Amino acid sequence: MAFNHTPKYFAAVLLICGMASTVAHAAPQTLFPTDLTSTGDCLSDTLSAPMNTMQTQVDMTFCTDGNKGDAEAIQNCIKNSATKTEVVFFSDKCGSEGENVAFLSVNGKEYRVQRHTEPMKQPAYFTGTYEGDGAKIVIQTGTVYPDDTIYEDSDLKNIHLRVPVKVIIGKDEHSFDAILSHMEAPPQ
Repeated sequence: MAFNHTPKYFAAVLLICGMASTVAHAAPQTLFPTDLTSTGDCLSDTLSAPMNTMQTQVDMTFCTDGNKGDAEAIQNCIKNSATKTEVVFFSDKCGSEGENVAFLSVNGKEYRVQRHTEPMKQPAYFTGTYEGDGAKIVIQTGTVYPDDTIYEDSDLKNIHLRVPVKVIIGKDEHSFDAILSHMEAPPQ
């Protein structure tokens, strides 16, 4: 029996193909900053954001996977994680991977990114655009927090700036304010 190529069948095939291609496109993903695996063993500049639900899930997984079979250790880990108020999601880890290389953590995945703009010559050194591994972050110039410049025991000046940030992973993007923390020696 020969296949009937009437317009009615052709239209049905097109409708089914159109529906299948619509289903294949994923809905936009919400991007959440999450903690870096480490920020290096030095006083590196960092970007942080308030604690969020994605980081709570990442912490829960870390606690249960890292303490399998030890209910008390899992509970202590979860209790300690609950005290966190911020997420450190961006750092250059003190240049450990080379100049103009930094690390961005979003939705529990860490990205190695490279600076694509000229470095700043004053605090807010991170200001600029970084890209790599399918991720992009744009860090804009910020404003100093009032009464938040502190001299610590080590005589280092800790400067906190509120900076607008845009994170792009694939076609998904999220803009928010982050806190840039910068340490420097006070003027002599």
